[in-house]
Amino acid sequence: MHLQLDRGFSPAKAALLTAPISLAMFIGANVAGWMLSKITPAMTLTGAFFLQGLGLLWWSAVLDAHAGITMSFVLPGMLWAFCCGIAVVRASVACTAGVEGHMAGAVSGLNNTTLQIGAAIGVALLSTLAGKRTATELTGGANLTEASTSGHALALVGGVGLAVTGLVLAVVLWTSSRGQQETHGDAEAGTPVVVG
Repeated sequence: MHLQLDRGFSPAKAALLTAPISLAMFIGANVAGWMLSKITPAMTLTGAFFLQGLGLLWWSAVLDAHAGITMSFVLPGMLWAFCCGIAVVRASVACTAGVEGHMAGAVSGLNNTTLQIGAAIGVALLSTLAGKRTATELTGGANLTEASTSGHALALVGGVGLAVTGLVLAVVLWTSSRGQQETHGDAEAGTPVVVG
């Protein structure tokens, strides 16, 4: 929306400019697969949400209809998308881990449905936030481009809030999983060995 409404690009040019952001998400998803055996899902999610928040904060700070497109749109978008790709894959792994048999399909379907509904609700909330800021700026005398850019920047700040929420939940998951591992390890260490 920023590229078309605020900068006046055609839909085709806007799509080309967002292609690197989509590619970054694809790469992030593949990096997440490579990380499966190296870092726990909770630890990966914590890092991914943290970097998503930084990317969105950077994006909101530099978003400007008159600035260079690479620094004010493409690069911060790529950082966010890369980490988003990691987070989606690792969250799916965390949600479906240990599920076997006839429940695997139901759990996978629930995970996908939650992802789609969550994304739709997030877009609706952030779009509402952007619309309200744009209307306020227009009432205050800003021109349409400035008002719309300000609204989009505020929506990105709202995205930071969502990333922080994800970060807090990932930290809770991380500390919970570490506690379970330590408890499980202590139980195994205390199991008597029968020598026969």
